[in-house]
Amino acid sequence: MGHCQSFDLSQLDDVPRKDLPDLIPFFHGMLVRNRRRPERDDGVFSFKTPEEWLKAPGIRSRYEGLIFRRNPGDNEEAKRIVGVGHQLFDRALSQAGEWEGSLTRLRDLRSPLAVFQFQDAVTGQNGQVRQVVAGVTAHDDGKLVLVRDEVVLETLNQLKLGAWDLGDPLEHAVPQSLTSWLNEARAHAIAALDVLRLPFVKPLIGDLALFWPETSDKSGQR
Repeated sequence: MGHCQSFDLSQLDDVPRKDLPDLIPFFHGMLVRNRRRPERDDGVFSFKTPEEWLKAPGIRSRYEGLIFRRNPGDNEEAKRIVGVGHQLFDRALSQAGEWEGSLTRLRDLRSPLAVFQFQDAVTGQNGQVRQVVAGVTAHDDGKLVLVRDEVVLETLNQLKLGAWDLGDPLEHAVPQSLTSWLNEARAHAIAALDVLRLPFVKPLIGDLALFWPETSDKSGQR
């Protein structure tokens, strides 16, 4: 750990170039989903803690000045850094993992986006990678493409979240078109699996989520 600051990641092409600020949209969305309106000032969060999160030990009823960035100005600011491993952020992750919803319609999404999880059917392997998340979306010409987890994150982080996005029913969508597109996306993910260079002996694929454009025709294109 003492040498982690000087560790050179330039040769690790498979390591996503993501950092703490990329976690902000998720955390903010979780607060909104829990009917909280966080005060935000240049990436600094202050809010009353959602009641659901208070069930975990050590969670305070209110937080002031939480930040999602490294290199704090002083020791006091360092205590307010949030990321994976922070008990509050982990509680948000835990709550999100408990929800069964896996289909939503998004206003600014250009093309459908299916998210899949890959894992190795052969257990007992020595590799560090146990499971991988990837997505399938479409170019403007409708051609499907497999994208890595960081691209999935970038795509979703660029979208504007509104309260209606969190629970609005897909009353205008055609179920058969969703099923057909998801099946095509799944088949493409399996066929293009070599792109991910997974260290798996026998990869298994599972559906995680389907993000659908608010305005789309039956082919899935806007």
